[in-house]
Amino acid sequence: MLDALGTTVRLLPPWERIDPALVEGIPAAKVREAFGAEMAHYAAHAHEAVDAAALGALRERCAELLSAGLGRAVSVEQLMASIAFEAYPDAAPAMDELRAMGLRLVCVSNWDCDLPAVLAGIGLADRFDGIVASATAGARKPDPAIFR
Repeated sequence: MLDALGTTVRLLPPWERIDPALVEGIPAAKVREAFGAEMAHYAAHAHEAVDAAALGALRERCAELLSAGLGRAVSVEQLMASIAFEAYPDAAPAMDELRAMGLRLVCVSNWDCDLPAVLAGIGLADRFDGIVASATAGARKPDPAIFR
């Protein structure tokens, strides 16, 4: 069992990827702080995003929090354009080596229902035999239920 964020996947800093026009004149520290609040809210509520509608609602709340932190409106589309993930450079080779040893690999992560799409988008989904997101499992790590 492997985790996603921080183990096989890394988040590219969204405060560096946001449209510069949206944060023009705002101190970099305030932009990072606003994203920090948004990210903390997402992390605390990702397990609630069990389907596309719930994920959309969570993203709306996150955009509202970011907007409040920046003091200007940021749409869901603008927020999502700033969020990107990539596989750690050693993730795929390590996973390939583990699979060559005959091991089955399952991603188990505290994440929303979009985890399989995120892993597919960065080229890791096919390396897993299974993908379990807390949102679809109905339990968050470290609850043993998510591992069952």
